[in-house]
Amino acid sequence: MTSEQSDDSIITGESPSVEVITAIGKFIGTFGKLDAYASTCISVLMGAEPELVSIIANSLQSKARFGTLRDIFAYKLGSANKIRAGLELKNDKRFRELDKLFDEIQKANDIRNEIVHSEWSMYFPDELKAHRLRWKRSKDKPGWPVADYDLVSVKDLEDKIRFIEKVTDELSNFFSQNFSDYIRQLYTNNNSEDGR
Repeated sequence: MTSEQSDDSIITGESPSVEVITAIGKFIGTFGKLDAYASTCISVLMGAEPELVSIIANSLQSKARFGTLRDIFAYKLGSANKIRAGLELKNDKRFRELDKLFDEIQKANDIRNEIVHSEWSMYFPDELKAHRLRWKRSKDKPGWPVADYDLVSVKDLEDKIRFIEKVTDELSNFFSQNFSDYIRQLYTNNNSEDGR
């Protein structure tokens, strides 16, 4: 224990370094872009103003918002008609791509929860990694919390940021490749309302 540390810091640790806090903040901002893009996709596909959709979308937790978007994508890709016709969705390339995309989005959301809902600390001023601790409920042992712990460097956080950026790009690409007609229609409607 250094003279600058209190007795409590041995148990709880000190705040992480400015570099770690900055990387956590950048991660949160990057995930916010993914979250906002999901709301934009919902708005365009439902033909509603972004402000109106945000009333609903912002009342949903991220997992529910992404699940809603996945279902809207599937519906707009014709899932209801395919199911009524007795066709298997897994035989359609677009639905396989949709499943793969939303598996990645779920991973991104899991990483977000890991980052946001953890306690972060450092015990020594010269540590290069921050201690991340999150207590989780255990399905195997109800009433007994399970520690989710690891040491995290700024580089680890930057890798997670790049993953979120990649997932956001994949969502953007999927949206533009499969729903460009909706985007064009929205652009046409907005320009005609503006008198252009």
